[in-house]
Amino acid sequence: MTDMVAPEVLLDRILGKVSDVLLNGDGEVVPRSDDHFLAFQAVGTPIMPDDFTYASEGFGGVSRRNVDVDNLDRAVGPQESGEGSQHDDMEDTDGNGGNSGNGVSAEELAAQDARIKYMRAESFYALTDRVPDVSGIIEDQRLNNWNPELSISSVYSKALQNSQVYDVQPDEETIAKIERWRGLLEVTEERENIVTGDMEEITRPSALKNAYFEKQLAYLTVAQEYNTARIS
Repeated sequence: MTDMVAPEVLLDRILGKVSDVLLNGDGEVVPRSDDHFLAFQAVGTPIMPDDFTYASEGFGGVSRRNVDVDNLDRAVGPQESGEGSQHDDMEDTDGNGGNSGNGVSAEELAAQDARIKYMRAESFYALTDRVPDVSGIIEDQRLNNWNPELSISSVYSKALQNSQVYDVQPDEETIAKIERWRGLLEVTEERENIVTGDMEEITRPSALKNAYFEKQLAYLTVAQEYNTARIS
């Protein structure tokens, strides 16, 4: 009986193989990329639909009576029916987990909802801004070390703080070349406005630029098909 392979060892081997296929090319057609990064989060993070209410409703607090997604206009805000006043909003009459007469006002519930939205937005930001753990992954004979306090925004912040702008004014000949090259990318022509009848200047991509985009799309399509075959 052979020795059992530890799950973390198996996962590292799978991640290494995926990295090799996606980033290191095949040595023949697809070249190796010198500017790449691949990280893998082994444990999934559950995200619920309610975690994004701040995106659909904004950060303003909402006093909810229930969570009836099929009748949202009656699921939020104070009670507006003629059968009662705001006191009716405090009673769980529909069995959907309303305020249940807990003595909390609609204003307090709205403030609580606003706080929850800010907390959920901050949690999602922290998730997307985090640099995953890549400790132990060896690349180019170097062992990656992971700093738990490292974030994507902090990396960009340090890069900008340590960056310098090389300010050199080009000469007249260089400026003329740049203007000529820019002129090859766009075409400006006059067209009549069909509504007002006035002549207007319209700027559109040139034939050279359209040809470039056409060839680029063809290349990306073939490259994706080729890489999909390699992964399979």
